[in-house]
Amino acid sequence: MGRYTARLTDFGELVKTLLTLCLGMSLFGGCHTTFRHNAPTIDTLNAQAFTTTAPHVNLGNLYQNDLISMAVNTYQGVQENRAERRIRDGLRPEGVTTALTTSFGDALGSGPPFAYTSQPTADATLQMEVLSYGMEVPYIGAQGIFEYRIRVRAYRADGRQVYKARVSCSNAAGAPRDVSVAFGTVNNVRQLEEMSDAQIQTAFDKVAEWCAWEVVRKMRKHAG
Repeated sequence: MGRYTARLTDFGELVKTLLTLCLGMSLFGGCHTTFRHNAPTIDTLNAQAFTTTAPHVNLGNLYQNDLISMAVNTYQGVQENRAERRIRDGLRPEGVTTALTTSFGDALGSGPPFAYTSQPTADATLQMEVLSYGMEVPYIGAQGIFEYRIRVRAYRADGRQVYKARVSCSNAAGAPRDVSVAFGTVNNVRQLEEMSDAQIQTAFDKVAEWCAWEVVRKMRKHAG
């Protein structure tokens, strides 16, 4: 009886292992199966970009639980507000979203896996939603990093969603040289405040343009 029970237990563990493996294959291997299936039947795709959030600034904090850290973090909070106001005063969000769609069209071109069109009617539409963007400083005194986090979704003309992904881009993660140069001296609020509106806009546009190329790179990879 004991041996029979042991065999049943072993069999149960085997079943659970197989189910876990199958679930893993479904989650990781089949994430973009729908897109791979639909991509060959899409001839043209247009793009939209939008954001419903304001740019943010995170200048880093101290994490010790003492009076000095509290004072420093309070000061950092004031500086972050100053930086956010400066960016919001100098930045046109519609310029950022235009840079995203224009650069996406340039990157995708005539394909693969399908051709880009600026016409309102297409086989599918790509939506790039900017979930967050702004300046991050990993720790106090470090070089500032400008970053984007974008949710990407594509829909066929009949409304069916055929693709979804998330893309994160920053000037510290392999961006082209002109992006790095744009941020080469920005690591504190004073330097940011000394930038003109045009310089701030150009800096954010450059990262958006590069991020659009990352979106295309990911789509081509996921199309198989």
